[in-house]
Amino acid sequence: MRSFLNELIQQVEVLSMTEILTQILVAAALGFVIYLSYYMSHTGTIYSRKFNTSLVVLAVLTTVVMTAIGNNVALSLGMVGALSIVRFRTAINTVYIFWTVVVGLTCGVGDYITAGIGSAIVFLILLVLGRIKNESRMLLIVRGARSTDKRIMSVVSEYFSRRIDLRV
Repeated sequence: MRSFLNELIQQVEVLSMTEILTQILVAAALGFVIYLSYYMSHTGTIYSRKFNTSLVVLAVLTTVVMTAIGNNVALSLGMVGALSIVRFRTAINTVYIFWTVVVGLTCGVGDYITAGIGSAIVFLILLVLGRIKNESRMLLIVRGARSTDKRIMSVVSEYFSRRIDLRV
């Protein structure tokens, strides 16, 4: 029993250079699909080029990690612990980060069809739903002293007939 568990924990599959390169290149290509999706659905002040670029890199890095882990149980448990400390700031960032990680995981295990079909469907969903816009929204940035914030809020609130959503 002990030797079986030991073999299970240390089981490692050796991949050829071609397989590793294919996994990384497919992840990079699908990462660019994610990049394009984020670029097309986030315009104006909410678009972040640095975040968008990091999505492509994250897909490649996740693939590299999955390739290194292979089917080694000990390494995979260590990675789960390391990835559990990641915190996301907004819901939409979470969707894109999760999509990127899924692409990296599926490419890392060589399941390109699942990665491609899943990415195509997610891309279409985000493209269609990302085009639904509320044109009555606007972003107002006001810089002022903290002592004047109540006066500024009352003026802005009165101007917009109290239909405002304050985010500080």
